[in-house]
Amino acid sequence: MKRVNRKEVIKLLNDLKIDKNKYIVLSSGALVLRGILDDAGDLDLAVDEETFNELNKKYDLIKRGSNWYRLNDRYEFVIDDSVKYENIDSFNVQDIHEYLDYLNSSDRLKDKERIPLVKDYIKTSDLVNKTLLYVEEFFSNDFSGHDFYHTLRVYNLARNISYNIECDRELVYLASLLHDVDDYKLVGKQEERFINAKTFLKKNNYPQDRIDMICHIISQVSFKGSDSVTPDTIEGKIVQDADRLDALGAIGIARTFAFGGNHNSPMHIPGTKFNFNMNSDEYYNTTRTSINHFYEKLLLLKDMMNTDEAKRIALHRHKYMEKYLEEFYKEWDGLL
Repeated sequence: MKRVNRKEVIKLLNDLKIDKNKYIVLSSGALVLRGILDDAGDLDLAVDEETFNELNKKYDLIKRGSNWYRLNDRYEFVIDDSVKYENIDSFNVQDIHEYLDYLNSSDRLKDKERIPLVKDYIKTSDLVNKTLLYVEEFFSNDFSGHDFYHTLRVYNLARNISYNIECDRELVYLASLLHDVDDYKLVGKQEERFINAKTFLKKNNYPQDRIDMICHIISQVSFKGSDSVTPDTIEGKIVQDADRLDALGAIGIARTFAFGGNHNSPMHIPGTKFNFNMNSDEYYNTTRTSINHFYEKLLLLKDMMNTDEAKRIALHRHKYMEKYLEEFYKEWDGLL
């Protein structure tokens, strides 16, 4: 039986065509949704008696054990309304600590092999949650478009891009969350580079070699005009893609005008020339209109993406911005 990746797992769950709140994803399927495993064989789902009756009427399930029923090679259901769960990307999945308790009590080799993977995930999740609290406080007074919610969106984008890519997801998660805490645009020049990220990670007893890796990723993320670089690690490419995607589409438009207003930049001055070849110093120190920013950065980003998933998302967001600019100029000229 062909194993299925995360996108395929989500498709299989959606193909059931029942309310997501009526089942809980267990075992391999839950691990794939969390990003712990890359693929799964079949999907084990816990349901209550009422949902089971609904499914049995619809699919005529085959009993295979105590409270366990099979639909086909892809789906198995257990009648159990006592399973603890949490929400991952709109799906209810078994609580990771409850699942670890099950693994510890199991004699199956497959389950024993999963224990260190799950423990590592729990450890990473604890640090990610601490980092989320840290950046939320750090950006609590930012209204420039580089606020906490920008960081959260970049984290979610990076997390989703990282699925089905062989990478160190812990580095991706932490670098995406910390990518702006030492940004020159926000904190100015620092005596020591990345001091805020370093201090936070050291305070949480994070290994020095991995702190260095995170700082290296962050150092290659930003758009710097003609001085922009392509990251030399897959983790850096993922985080850079996520950060750039948040500059595109409807969100990117909103952030552009939020940043412009926050920095007293004019919205639009007809006839202003575009500078497509700014170096880093020019990019950071030139005052330009918000509309110029579309042409000098945003509309360039589609062709600067690194990963296939980011390229797909960027194309959609790029087209949205092009339509927006068409409408903007028509309204500016009083034609609509």
